[in-house]
Amino acid sequence: MQNSKVVIKTAEMLAQFDEQESALIISSTIAFAEGEDSAEEAIATFSRIIGMNPSFARYEMGRIIFVETLEGQGLSQDAIYQRSLRFFRKLGIDKPKSDNPEAIRKAKEREESKAKKRDAFVALSNEELQAKVKSLLASPTLANLKSSQNIAKELETRQKEVSKESETEFKDLQKHVLDHVKTLSFDELSDLASQIGIR
Repeated sequence: MQNSKVVIKTAEMLAQFDEQESALIISSTIAFAEGEDSAEEAIATFSRIIGMNPSFARYEMGRIIFVETLEGQGLSQDAIYQRSLRFFRKLGIDKPKSDNPEAIRKAKEREESKAKKRDAFVALSNEELQAKVKSLLASPTLANLKSSQNIAKELETRQKEVSKESETEFKDLQKHVLDHVKTLSFDELSDLASQIGIR
């Protein structure tokens, strides 16, 4: 099965892995595709090879080897996409940004465009935005549908920001609690366990 998307491998990308590392990535990809039993070991192997903070070239070349290996197994593009999504989410490594000047310029343009769109909604509350979506959808034209999609994206972005903020606060609180617990003596820890019903 051929991938319809053209893949460009730069010299920098091709130099990222030696033959043994490439073979390990291929075998871990096959192991991941075979089932859940071997998935965790496959993820650990892949992570060990590309590292926790890979360069864009290293990450991208690892991803390309992963996808090409799945293509070689005869999987459909949808199956490859789903497995890739699951694999890289479980891997837990954020995709590094490209250091290519053209990619940097395009990313900056996307951010500026996104900021402009968001500026139009700054003064409006979530309730006002939701009411605006309802009124736009009451008379569905192509322009109204497009406008309502932009508003829906803004609402989704706001929700993600709130969730991320809550998660950050929770992690900070958890860290402080764990740091405090580490300073307790055995008797203090036993008392605390009794107070919260663990013991």
